[in-house]
Amino acid sequence: MKAPTSCRTLVAAALLLGASNAYAQARSDTRIPVRKGEVVAPRTDTVVVRDTIRLTTVDTVTVTRRDTVVQRVEVAPPPTPFGRFYFGLDAGAAVPIQALSTPHSPGFTVGALAGWDSYRAPLGLRVDAGYTQFGEESAWAGGAPGCADCASVGDPELWHANIDAKLRVPFVAESPARFYLVGGATYNRFRGFTFIDEDQNNLVVLSTDDWHDKWGGNVGAGVSFGWGRTNLFLEGRFQTMNIANTTQNHIPIVLGITF
Repeated sequence: MKAPTSCRTLVAAALLLGASNAYAQARSDTRIPVRKGEVVAPRTDTVVVRDTIRLTTVDTVTVTRRDTVVQRVEVAPPPTPFGRFYFGLDAGAAVPIQALSTPHSPGFTVGALAGWDSYRAPLGLRVDAGYTQFGEESAWAGGAPGCADCASVGDPELWHANIDAKLRVPFVAESPARFYLVGGATYNRFRGFTFIDEDQNNLVVLSTDDWHDKWGGNVGAGVSFGWGRTNLFLEGRFQTMNIANTTQNHIPIVLGITF
């Protein structure tokens, strides 16, 4: 059996009234003290939202380049009071000139040398010794032409020893080819030569088979090519001695090596 509509309405009104009273009671329980003349600041609720985005980018590029350049530099020895000592060997041709070329033909020469170069100046000293043998011109092979008493004694032989000063040309010191000058005194020991006295109407003076000694001189020039302490050199010299009132000259041209 359904309740009358009026009853339901009354019940609803009573419930609504009770809720209103409860709400009012709850409000009355919490009171904000307000003094006269004060203004209540409104309550502010702050909501902080933090969004954190981290972007980390690491780009690593490693470039390694190694260029190796090897340059060979020849370091000159340090200057010392002693300089550089060296020794060597040489060989070549011996060419008689002027009066000596009339009875004699070119021959050969061999020798050995030792020297010293200063590091502080382009000067040095050198000594060398060698053996030279000349040939005979065909017209003089049996003796002097027209001279029955001028018999030949065979191929002329000459031993020599030079004591020289040496000058290195300084303005080409940095070139691989180095020029130098030499000159000094020469001691000669010889036999079998035919000498011509040009001051006495070409009087022929023949040496015997005995050995003879004579001082003379020499002057010359050369060029050397160096590889450290080893050097090749090409050299020519003018060697002279005075016999029978005439200078007897020849030119040795040699190729040699020094260490």
